[in-house]
Amino acid sequence: MIWLSWRQHRLELFLTLALTLLLAGAMTVVTYQIPAGQAAVNQICARVAINKTTTAPSASSAAGDLCLAAALDFDQRFSGLDTYFELALFALPGLAGVFIGAPLLAREFEQGTVRLVWTQGITRLRWLGIKLGLILTGALVVSAVLALAGARLVWSQEGIFSSRWYTSDIQGPAFVGHVIFALALGTAAGALIRRTVPAMGATLVAFVAIQLAVFIWVRPVLQVYQPESRFWLFQGIEASLFVVLAAALVGVAIWSVRRAQPLA
Repeated sequence: MIWLSWRQHRLELFLTLALTLLLAGAMTVVTYQIPAGQAAVNQICARVAINKTTTAPSASSAAGDLCLAAALDFDQRFSGLDTYFELALFALPGLAGVFIGAPLLAREFEQGTVRLVWTQGITRLRWLGIKLGLILTGALVVSAVLALAGARLVWSQEGIFSSRWYTSDIQGPAFVGHVIFALALGTAAGALIRRTVPAMGATLVAFVAIQLAVFIWVRPVLQVYQPESRFWLFQGIEASLFVVLAAALVGVAIWSVRRAQPLA
């Protein structure tokens, strides 16, 4: 059963791993370039400040233009990249839930392969446990790598482009919690609906709605006027919230599978 599940999902796992390495590698490169670029701008502008007191007004104005040009060049090089990386990390949990979580069980019901598996001496809970275990283990590794890369990227440009509080859900334990939750949400939707495309649509709508609710109502309450020393505490709180929700959704999937009849 483990080998069968591996063969079924190896393409998704290989593609996910490749995309993870590509994205994490690109973010790591930019992580090292941002401080170096900012240091170069600061050095240019510091020389301009010194020259203002020792040079003629015309030369001082030209030096000021040089400082401004260096700052604008830095912004053009990195602010766009920073935004693209943030958007990618914001979207990845939802995409994982829609394209990996939702089809995980829905496709099996829709294609009727569960009839074969369940008549080969494989219990429903073992079947579900192996499939979920394979996907969630891979997701845990991948999300941890991206969470670390996201945290390093945010730290490298703290105070330059955005605050780490503003981007707290694309880094650290919170990001891992979001990915696990999205996969559990998709799995539960697939187990309940048992049709791939409707389960994907339901997962997308539910994930976006829950994310908006957390962003609008929960996070402002938790993060208002909090000192920097509590950042990781609230990372842990948010991650725990989504892991608890994920556990509840896994319970829903188990309940649904135990009572399900294969589609004709």
